[in-house]
Amino acid sequence: MKEDRSVHMGLGLVLAVYLCSAYWVWIRPGSDAKNRPITIRIAHWQLELGPADGIAAAIKRYEELNPHVRVKQMLVPSAGYPRWLRSQFAADNAPDIVEYGAWLGGLSDVPVLYFEPLTSHLEEPNPYNRGTSLEGLPWLKTFSDELLEQRMNSPEPGQYYAVTLTRGSYRFFCNRDLLRTITGSDFAPQTLAEFRDLWAQVAAYSRKRDRPVMPFAGSRENAWALMNIYMGGVTNGLSRELDQAGFMYIYPRQLLWSYLRGEWSSQRPE
Repeated sequence: MKEDRSVHMGLGLVLAVYLCSAYWVWIRPGSDAKNRPITIRIAHWQLELGPADGIAAAIKRYEELNPHVRVKQMLVPSAGYPRWLRSQFAADNAPDIVEYGAWLGGLSDVPVLYFEPLTSHLEEPNPYNRGTSLEGLPWLKTFSDELLEQRMNSPEPGQYYAVTLTRGSYRFFCNRDLLRTITGSDFAPQTLAEFRDLWAQVAAYSRKRDRPVMPFAGSRENAWALMNIYMGGVTNGLSRELDQAGFMYIYPRQLLWSYLRGEWSSQRPE
């Protein structure tokens, strides 16, 4: 009897959710949508606090400037985003604008198969910069790095399939009180040798106090990104020679392109 009751409760819950969803779709306001014959859908996985509100503000302003356009923001959890996006393309129901990353597994063919390159548009001035210091400049020139990352990660050399939504940087924050307690000063290490000395002091302090104290703390993504750049920059003489921008790192695509241009061969000592 208990199993039957559980099954009935489960079916009832599914039915209730379905009815609520159907009711929500039915009562959603449609008068404004009917007056806006064009609908643009934007999908992304930035569910953390901030991005969705910022995009919503941009959408509100865009709709004010374009009364005939309605913009819908679609928020999809990052864990299922690649599969969701692939299924939307397969069903010919994909959003008009999607967040995309070259590191996303299984989606490397998406830009070329389903989207037109933005290259010609990036060569034209951005009309929304009219009246500003950027007026008249090609859209590409209004990005601080001129979309270097998008160019390097493009699935088709010479073409741009995406523009950068945001840019960020890595920063280190120091617990000065703890640093003084361990070392007797708040002097920040300037060289790798000084860092190694600090690590030894931290390890000794941790053993003496019998509690874990780490010289660095961060996420797995922080460690991967920082060490990938560091190790690539200091262990590969060829990369340093090919790194014309001085970033101490080059992307695999850059390395392959330079090979095709005859800038290096497998006979190089490096």
